[in-house]
Amino acid sequence: MTGSEARVAVATVGLNQRIGRFRVVRRLARGQGADVFLCEDDDGGRVVLRVERAPFEGSLAEVGAAALAHRRLRHPSIARLFGVFAVDGRLVVASEYVEGTSLNVLMTALRQNGLTLAPAAALHVAARIFAGIASAHAQTPEPVVLGHLRPSLALVAWDGEVKLHTYEPESREDARRSGVEWTVHRYLAPEQQRGEGPTMRSDVYAAALMTRELLARAGGASPEAWLAGDEAIEALDSSLDTALREGLRMALEPTVDRRVATAPLLAAVLRSAADALHGRGNLVETLSFLRRLAGDAPPSSREPSRSMTTGEYRIFTPRGE
Repeated sequence: MTGSEARVAVATVGLNQRIGRFRVVRRLARGQGADVFLCEDDDGGRVVLRVERAPFEGSLAEVGAAALAHRRLRHPSIARLFGVFAVDGRLVVASEYVEGTSLNVLMTALRQNGLTLAPAAALHVAARIFAGIASAHAQTPEPVVLGHLRPSLALVAWDGEVKLHTYEPESREDARRSGVEWTVHRYLAPEQQRGEGPTMRSDVYAAALMTRELLARAGGASPEAWLAGDEAIEALDSSLDTALREGLRMALEPTVDRRVATAPLLAAVLRSAADALHGRGNLVETLSFLRRLAGDAPPSSREPSRSMTTGEYRIFTPRGE
């Protein structure tokens, strides 16, 4: 593939054009620093390609080595990383395609429309996020620390599964450290905001912050209630398990040395609570309800509509239902 061909594929995103050995099916998103495409290989296998807009001037071998630990991750709650390559001077990240939406889309819809996700569904989403983190932290010979957790990296499939994207190129991490992306910054642990590097404990903090936000909204609290410290935990639904409340409190401890809650602990507590309330089924019903109202056919017979893939959801389970 020549450089001019690559430029055409990335710039115009036409159907059947190619990025490397992959045929472009459609554009999924256009983010701040990258374009995201749904593509197919010659065998019909689907993959998501994230093409960074900034020119890539580093060593592809070094980037590949840094991504290797992420490529080795295997867990139902982690979207597989297939590889990293360069096309026309742009870095491309190839990962698993999850037919569904992202968690930030759900959260934005809740905030904008004054609607809510049932507590059972919120618990299920949080349990799967922590399960994925626990698997990454258990990787050998070294744990994989994510360091950049936020809702846009949690993918919610139509069948109720939740998968985390665990890898981003270093250039994106540099941008985050410079304070450019507030959406990322607000999910950083206090020590990261002071300039310290990410750790397993900072991953737990970020995931707990996302969980508290989900549960605050599921419980009918104001959209900003999760920012209010311990009061936000006290304001959560009184029916939530005491162990869950205490686990979140421990995970959100601002002093890193005193933050003793672990991802496996939170995953177990959340899974128990979600299973008891049939959380996955509740989430699937909510998504199905939403898609019917939006005029979408089931995933097996039709691709998600544009509104389902770009963050323009309009309807969710109303409060009180």
